[in-house]
Amino acid sequence: MSEDQRQRYLADTVNTASPAQLIVMLYDRLGIDIERAATAQESDEFFASTEHLRHGQRVIAELMSSLDIDAWDGGDDLAALYGFVLRELIAVCGSPDAQRLRHTGTLIAGLRSAWYEAAQIVQADPPAVTAGPATVAAPASAGAWVA
Repeated sequence: MSEDQRQRYLADTVNTASPAQLIVMLYDRLGIDIERAATAQESDEFFASTEHLRHGQRVIAELMSSLDIDAWDGGDDLAALYGFVLRELIAVCGSPDAQRLRHTGTLIAGLRSAWYEAAQIVQADPPAVTAGPATVAAPASAGAWVA
């Protein structure tokens, strides 16, 4: 597969994903960034580690900015957890610690798993939207997951 085909495939995947699926994709990428950074730190490749950590920080920032904390009771807690992960990624830039990174990766893996399960439930049984006398199945709306 050529690089152009790969980029087109990735763009199509993102453009056709539901909001919940996009969140799962962000967690997937964050997990990759964390694992690559930890591996780079273990190999004393601190420049490479920093690049992965900076990308991971941008992913967390995206997750934080898209979170609607008022949409559900756990919103504040999830925002606090995102803040913790961001602080961890910043901390290990200055003081490399692959074990600490992998612990953070474990937290992200748990969140990813929960969002994946939720995305599967929403995809299998989308919420009903009442429009006048008829009820139609609606795709997952961004408001239900993110701002």
